[in-house]
Amino acid sequence: MSGTSNSQGNEWLYIEGKTDIGSVREENQDALGHVRLDGGVFLAVADGMGGYAGGSLAAKLAIESLVGYVESHWKKTQDPMALLRNAIQEANRVVRERASVEEKFHDMGTTCVCCLSTDTEYYVAHVGDSRAYLLRDEVFSLLTEDHTVIQELIKQGRVKPLEASYHPSAGILMRCLGQIDDVEPDVSAPSELQEGDRILLCSDGLTGMVYEDEIAQTLTGQDLPATLNALIRMANEAGGFDNITVSVLQAGDFPEEASHWDVLVDSPEGLALMEAEGRLPADIGQQPNLRHTTVLKAVSDEEVEEAGRDVSRNVEWNPRKDRLVHLLLAGSLIAILAAFLTYWFMKH
Repeated sequence: MSGTSNSQGNEWLYIEGKTDIGSVREENQDALGHVRLDGGVFLAVADGMGGYAGGSLAAKLAIESLVGYVESHWKKTQDPMALLRNAIQEANRVVRERASVEEKFHDMGTTCVCCLSTDTEYYVAHVGDSRAYLLRDEVFSLLTEDHTVIQELIKQGRVKPLEASYHPSAGILMRCLGQIDDVEPDVSAPSELQEGDRILLCSDGLTGMVYEDEIAQTLTGQDLPATLNALIRMANEAGGFDNITVSVLQAGDFPEEASHWDVLVDSPEGLALMEAEGRLPADIGQQPNLRHTTVLKAVSDEEVEEAGRDVSRNVEWNPRKDRLVHLLLAGSLIAILAAFLTYWFMKH
């Protein structure tokens, strides 16, 4: 199953979105939504958690609340940053209130990442590990910082970016909607929107399966719907172990020469991967300046400290080998499934 949402702007803002259940999960617990405003657009992605049905409900409630709040308060606000912060806090209240009604939903929660854009500037806000990226010219930049234990360890210098996926604490959130009464989102200051910009919002079903440099190169496709389909397909071909959601805001016409770009990925993973593969440009620093993230006390400093002791110092990173492992794993799963179906049909 998959879903899409798209709309073409009255002037020069275009939105395209797609969500897919993936190759393994029995339910899609991701959600996406957008609304066209007078003089702007708003789009959001959520990745729910909390057991069967709980995660999908949390994500659905969060998106409905975010879109509804922004739409109803857009004309009343003079401060887009405050609008995003208030919208996320309201979504947190809605999810938390619903979780308190039925015991089976008590542990549900969701990430969220959203973008509010006018014709001239954009703002990004998020809670959790769903991400936002900007593709501009030949640079693909990470705009958000994951609210996870592993990201805190990376910032402390105790885990390298390319070791993160192997760490036992990978995927443990330090912030999400629905778990505490007051959640503090990260909200960016206004940034200039330029002709040809593409802003990608995505759940970790994409970034957990596909390297950022591959995402960046695929995002240079001229046809936006086909490009999003390609991103979904890549995540599924790599295993599709999680739900996959992608949503893109495009400003004006996309450059025709983009398909020939050799895109630089400006993120901790991207820069580390280029260094490991010997592709790091001489004028690019090897250690990016990471933004500060406040540690949520739902995960204590002691727990972060304990997680840091778990990292294996003997892991040898081989990017090319790792890409091959992903493909071989996906192929093995397909072969096992084919063998099972053949056996079943022979017996029946």
